[in-house]
Amino acid sequence: MSMRRPANYIRDLIRQDMQDRAVALNILEGLGDLRHGRFSDKSILHVKDEDGDRRELIEIRGKIERGEIRSPLRSAPQPRRKK
Repeated sequence: MSMRRPANYIRDLIRQDMQDRAVALNILEGLGDLRHGRFSDKSILHVKDEDGDRRELIEIRGKIERGEIRSPLRSAPQPRRKK
């Protein structure tokens, strides 16, 4: 079994305590929101779908930038300028 230096041990204890407090605070805030009728009608599945949509848009943007597909905005005919 390896021995940790006291400073590392204390740092790890403090880090764990801060993480535990953050989780507890999030839970308490969520309970407070529910108590006051402030809650979202979105489920975790809605959030997952939004994440998927966002990734898909980023992928399409990358393809446009690499020239793999043409942007509908760039491929539309441009109005002619009068001389």
